[in-house]
Amino acid sequence: MGQRRSIEIGGQSHGANPIPAACIKNGFLASGAIYGLAGGASAPLDLDGQVEAMFANMAAILTAAGGSLEDIVHVSIKLADPGDRAALNRHWLRAFPDATSRPARHVDGEPFHMGQRLIAAELLAVLDPA
Repeated sequence: MGQRRSIEIGGQSHGANPIPAACIKNGFLASGAIYGLAGGASAPLDLDGQVEAMFANMAAILTAAGGSLEDIVHVSIKLADPGDRAALNRHWLRAFPDATSRPARHVDGEPFHMGQRLIAAELLAVLDPA
């Protein structure tokens, strides 16, 4: 069995908690919460900016693990307002334009307890063996 490896990227820490951005083992990558924060800055006020930053952070995690957005098989997303999916869908279609090759997705509501966060995601990816 392969070694488990933590994946870290700048701007995606879990504060004082000892939690990596993601973990990979035997080609399977699971992330922790991925927020729409850019480079450790405070959250943009608008949902569109947070969604864009969230997708950039997803890509950065996968790149650090040796993969890409193409390796994602499932994304769970929490929105502060689950009815507000226009920005999410716009960025989703940009990231996954091929209707025959999109990851599964689940969206749910989340009353965020930390500041101005409006969206968060967790992903599961399967990376090709090196």
